[in-house]
Amino acid sequence: MNMSIELKVTIIHVILGAFVGFLSSYLYSNWVVLLMALAILLAAGQVLQRVMKLEKKEGSERYTTKWWLANGAYPYLIFWLFVWIIFYNL
Repeated sequence: MNMSIELKVTIIHVILGAFVGFLSSYLYSNWVVLLMALAILLAAGQVLQRVMKLEKKEGSERYTTKWWLANGAYPYLIFWLFVWIIFYNL
């Protein structure tokens, strides 16, 4: 099975978002939870950009911030919030 870069990045961010959402349910301060989730999101974006060689090249519109938001940040935030709410309410 040949997976595209978009699918790989999305799957990694979804898994990471679910994991961070689970960890967030054990913290009691909502501000700490939010800052931790955003810090991990930004760090994951930088690491994946270097590991998968997603650097933006001159004249290329392929891997821009808009691309990363659609394929990484939005799925991460949705799954983080979903899992956090579920485990927070248990």
